[in-house]
Amino acid sequence: MHSVEYRAIDTAGNVEAVKHLAIGIDKRTPAIAVSVPGDGSIYETSDDLTPQFTLTDNFSHVDNSKTTVTLDTHSYKIGTAIPLYTLPLGQHTLVISSSDLVGNQGNITVHFQTVAGIDSLKALVSRFADMKWIDNAGIAKSLQAKLAINNLNSFVNGVKAQNGKHISSEAATYLLRDAQYVL
Repeated sequence: MHSVEYRAIDTAGNVEAVKHLAIGIDKRTPAIAVSVPGDGSIYETSDDLTPQFTLTDNFSHVDNSKTTVTLDTHSYKIGTAIPLYTLPLGQHTLVISSSDLVGNQGNITVHFQTVAGIDSLKALVSRFADMKWIDNAGIAKSLQAKLAINNLNSFVNGVKAQNGKHISSEAATYLLRDAQYVL
């Protein structure tokens, strides 16, 4: 905190009492708190993730136009859900950067992991069927039955056989990747 003393003198020579003005100089970065994802969290690829965070700066206030979020070095549009099946399996890095109105910049980094399992494969089959990436209900039902009895080799063979036919190549890529991870 800095203090400035001032007074006024009018043309008649009257001198006002000295006044003091405290001036704060903001050198602090905005506070960034991330609630989702939690650092070190593990998510299945069938989940969607919408990063949740708060920015506070009680002195100079946050300049929201300068807030950026990156996921694995790629820009992320704040407030949108990330379908985790679109990310590679493994470790991911979310970086939130912000500035206040006087230019103090801060950032926070959060790491999380994506994994696959039988349950996430079942959820992806349902999701892809709803999206019409699996366009035949009988094939989706057959894949679910194979997963229900943990017959991953038969599941993989079924996905490969329908790849580009009744299963879009995009859906097949994700399903085969996740099945290989589980195997």
